[in-house]
Amino acid sequence: MTRYMLSSKELLILRDGRPFGDAGSFGGTGLAWPLPQTLAGMCRTALVLAGPEDAFENKENLDALLDVSMEKILPCLIEEGRTIEEAEILLPFPADLLCLEEDDGKKKKICLYPLTYSSHAETEGTDWNDPDWLYPGLSSKGKPQTPPGFLRKKLAQDYLAGSIEVKGRDLDKDTETIDGPVKDIRIHVALDPATRAADEGRLYGESGIYLKAVKARKESGKTTDEKALPGKMPRPEPIGDMGISFSLKGLKPEEKVPGVLYLGGERKRVDLFPVKQETFPEPHAVCENQKFLKLILITHGDFGGWAPEWLAKQTETGAFAWVKEPRSGIEIRLRSAVVTGWEPVSGWDLKEKKPKAFRKLVRPGAVYLVELKTPSESLSLAQALWGQSLCLPESRGEKDGYGQVLVGAAKTIINGKDTE
Repeated sequence: MTRYMLSSKELLILRDGRPFGDAGSFGGTGLAWPLPQTLAGMCRTALVLAGPEDAFENKENLDALLDVSMEKILPCLIEEGRTIEEAEILLPFPADLLCLEEDDGKKKKICLYPLTYSSHAETEGTDWNDPDWLYPGLSSKGKPQTPPGFLRKKLAQDYLAGSIEVKGRDLDKDTETIDGPVKDIRIHVALDPATRAADEGRLYGESGIYLKAVKARKESGKTTDEKALPGKMPRPEPIGDMGISFSLKGLKPEEKVPGVLYLGGERKRVDLFPVKQETFPEPHAVCENQKFLKLILITHGDFGGWAPEWLAKQTETGAFAWVKEPRSGIEIRLRSAVVTGWEPVSGWDLKEKKPKAFRKLVRPGAVYLVELKTPSESLSLAQALWGQSLCLPESRGEKDGYGQVLVGAAKTIINGKDTE
């Protein structure tokens, strides 16, 4: 299976499918990162254009084309002076990590704290009816800071291994995290069709992104750029380019994806390069013999709700039921979750030739805490789910690249019922 790296110097226009003119919007709403279905659609369209002239009208061809699926999608950092092959993998900032500003009496610093998971005390109550639910919490009282966009490789490995301690650790945003991509907004004026001159008062905006990585924001959203003019917000310091690595499944032996493709609105050019498999990590051995594991979303989740339906089945008592994970058959149950919100998506149905229904997607970085009935099967579960989708196998969501996860060790469970 060939692995690819996507990069681009263009301003990519990525809209979420909501109509122009909504309240508070004077243009199409731009996405901060390409959706998996957008990347899948880009590759499928390129395969159609490289095929016979009637490819769009041939039903069998379209069915085969829609079976081409996206696997193991991860953002990457290509630092200045490095090649595509030397790209560094990135992890979307996990929802159960917090950046806090602390003052030790000498200087202010940013610390990273993982949320803990625990049962509520007998004197506490909640309207959540699951008696076994583990509630995320935090003991530190520092000032919350805007989290960076991505964890770099070393910090991502530490997080997945569960080695970020509850007492926290200093965070060096310059070397351990990045922000990106760089957003840009362009304002356009409408033309009067009769005069071909600007139509006064009719403006619309267009937001897009450059696949560029910059140093993560410091306290109060400022950077350390010393060249900034007085009273001006300093520009973020660039680190390099961002790329998106992924694999394609379902290609015919004679099919090849072109090296130049077009992504998003206005057909912006992107470059596609074959790369080594090393651009996707391997499961960490620390996942062996674990009673609890974290499932961290690395792509948006298209579940029809806040969690996959097969995982979020509740019993009559309100507790989440033991279910068989579809790929491995290993029995697990949901014990907690940290979800940061949703993003909208629509799109165009190539086969039905009509708009897709509006849907709410879970954002990348969401964390699902699961318990294993047989802890000795934890490494097998991690290997079965590593880079795979929480959507059901062979579903449209899986083929479009939604719901893909990495698996991490859960080391911050305290005071939980049945957690030993």
